[in-house]
Amino acid sequence: MVVKGPDHAQARKEHKAFISDPARSSKFITDAMQYGWFVAIEQARIKGTMGMAHFHYEYRRYYEMMGESLKKGESHTTHIAAALKRMAATARRGAHRLDTPGVGMAPDDAAFQRDLLAFQGWLASLYEVYITLFGMIEGSNGATRKVEELAVAANALIQKRLAEKDGLSSHPELFKAMTEL
Repeated sequence: MVVKGPDHAQARKEHKAFISDPARSSKFITDAMQYGWFVAIEQARIKGTMGMAHFHYEYRRYYEMMGESLKKGESHTTHIAAALKRMAATARRGAHRLDTPGVGMAPDDAAFQRDLLAFQGWLASLYEVYITLFGMIEGSNGATRKVEELAVAANALIQKRLAEKDGLSSHPELFKAMTEL
């Protein structure tokens, strides 16, 4: 629940006035989705289409929404860590297996693939949280750019590994854009 400020009654009044104009409300939501929720409230504040009490309330509400996404992300990291531990245990067992008639005939293969799939799923869920958080700040334009940057970097990594004939080579420089807003 959003913390109610001393100006809560005024915020409700200003919100009611704000949404009384459907065109303004629709444009606000479109702008927020495209450019970021904080950008939208800042622009509305500057233009005077959103009163200060309403602005304060929305500011707190957006951070509360991000806090909920962060809780979800924290939960996902727990599952990611558990999948990594299971894969590490399987890798240790496989590294010490002295005799196996074939890859699919050892229990390591099925166990590792099962946990890799779980790892992949939780990473995808965590990335969804990242896109949500990034979208709150930079909107769909910025979030789309980040998704494209990751795809380009991941493809470049694969191509570089193919060219080097080294499936384990590390190239963090390819992911530099992912460390910037």
